[in-house]
Amino acid sequence: MNTYTLYKDNKLVKRNIKIDELTKITGIHKSNVTREIATDYKGFYFTLDERESSEILENIPSEIVREWNNMRKAADLLRNGGHIVTKRKKGKIIRYVVGKK
Repeated sequence: MNTYTLYKDNKLVKRNIKIDELTKITGIHKSNVTREIATDYKGFYFTLDERESSEILENIPSEIVREWNNMRKAADLLRNGGHIVTKRKKGKIIRYVVGKK
């Protein structure tokens, strides 16, 4: 069974909690837990404990995981009123997402 570590406002709340306790504390629905891992959810931030996540992610290259997490953060910013900025640096076009001001 998966266990999680829960943070609120960058402070550790609890380690090794199961999904039932996580959903009770955060108010998140069980089906959304895996989607919200390592993202800000109403001030809460939770991670899958290392031994569990290493088993799940062992065959996925770390670059793909990093890009996936970046994409999720960008999508969250866009959903919450952010926008895409396009700039040119040294002849290259660079696009990034900024949050709502």
